[in-house]
Amino acid sequence: MSGCGIFNDPTKLGSARLTVRPGPPTTVATPGTLQLGKGLLLIPESYTHSVPMPLMVALHGGGGRATDSISFLGPYAEANGFLLLAADSHRSTWDGILGPFGPDVSNIDDLMERTFDRCAVDFTRIALEGFSDGAGEALGLGLANGDLFTHLIANSPGFIAPSDSPDIGSPKIFISHGREDGIISFDTTNEQIVPYLRQLGYSTVFVPFDGGHTVPADVASGAVNWFLNGTVPELSVRCPECAPSGSI
Repeated sequence: MSGCGIFNDPTKLGSARLTVRPGPPTTVATPGTLQLGKGLLLIPESYTHSVPMPLMVALHGGGGRATDSISFLGPYAEANGFLLLAADSHRSTWDGILGPFGPDVSNIDDLMERTFDRCAVDFTRIALEGFSDGAGEALGLGLANGDLFTHLIANSPGFIAPSDSPDIGSPKIFISHGREDGIISFDTTNEQIVPYLRQLGYSTVFVPFDGGHTVPADVASGAVNWFLNGTVPELSVRCPECAPSGSI
């Protein structure tokens, strides 16, 4: 169990394990944005059923919606050729933040199963991405399902949502955070989350930037390139006083 957070009842964390497993699609999907239950699936124009595509699962920030993730990450999915699955939280934010894990895990399980059923997915490149509250959820959920997610992208996290599930696998991790973030402390990420993950042995790239509670375009582009191509953004070396950047 990983944990860096504050919850309504820390004795009731819930299971973060997903039951879905990759498999060949049973239908032929066409490009476009599909409503899948409590979420949206963007299939880029470059998708062909015969060539498996990387998949990114996106978790919005607190108070946000799946449409936010599609609006922000959709252009990157189209330009770089990856499937984008954006989930809606069951309540105003994710269950791993409100505690315990539960309905949102079930929903993400269902959304991923529907995606695998429709699309040819490159199972060597499946990322779980999140912003703000979604970043804390992505880290907690991703570490408990490192046998499914190959990459975790956490933009401006404030914690790692803990669960009753043990960490499994060795996903690569990308974290970004603005030094002037007035919503979630940069110091928490720099001094606690990043060193904690590295101490556990996870390959962790940290990209600090000058800015607030946001994801600048060059940081988002860097995260996408890191996920798809294994390229560490040069931004990760711009903060020598921060926790040293990792390598992939």
